[in-house]
Amino acid sequence: DVNSRKCLNRFVDEGSLYGLSIATSRNGQYVACGSNCGVVNIYNQDSCIQETNPKPIKAIMNLVTGVTSLTFNPTTEILAIASEKMKEAVRLVAPLLRLLKRLFEVQLSHKRSLS
Repeated sequence: DVNSRKCLNRFVDEGSLYGLSIATSRNGQYVACGSNCGVVNIYNQDSCIQETNPKPIKAIMNLVTGVTSLTFNPTTEILAIASEKMKEAVRLVAPLLRLLKRLFEVQLSHKRSLS
């Protein structure tokens, strides 16, 4: 709780040895945790507050380098996953947990074909 400066709960990110990033959705539904091995676990926020070993509702393993940035869009429709360790290492994931096409890769391919 930020106002009282008290920790409400601590939880273990399943399978993660070293966490690099964390994000919460504005609607309070999800918590996403990014690890050094490229895995992002998505949890129900309530389970993270109530349990010490919550089970992720989805594990996303689409990056091969550490996940250094995570952010949900304002309506929690898309989770952006990125790594600063590799060029163009960006993924967009729907909270319903289907991987979307890599928007930036598609745009870059289109730009290259026009050159």
